Amino acid sequence: MKHISAFQKAELILIPLTFLFSQILILLFGLEIIGAETWTLMGIPMLIGGLIATSLIVVINKSLEITEFKHLEQLIRGITIIGGMVFILILGIQIVLQITGILVFSLLSLIISIIGDIMTIECILFLWKNVIVQDRLELS
Repeated sequence: MKHISAFQKAELILIPLTFLFSQILILLFGLEIIGAETWTLMGIPMLIGGLIATSLIVVINKSLEITEFKHLEQLIRGITIIGGMVFILILGIQIVLQITGILVFSLLSLIISIIGDIMTIECILFLWKNVIVQDRLELS
């Protein structure tokens, strides 16, 4: 395993912190700002997205070996591109079929949750495997 730089460690810490902070803000202020009905339409897909992301993490970690930071970057880039394409596809379907915003809002919340949760969990796992475990091995 290669050592990762201080900047890469900062990225591995800031990505999960940013996503978790946004999730906390949504949970704390969502009810007051957007109302209980809309918050439920966004909150439930967020929870489902977390469950889907967790199961996808198991599949990803069994099929891919992420030993270097560049592997993690490529995974995150791929997830972002795929998520962006799905995001644009959903918006395109909304425009063509003139679907109400509530269904689209829920689907977009689900997609964003899946992408963010996968990136967060992968960053934490990579940080755990390559920084904490590696530092313990070097101290021994």
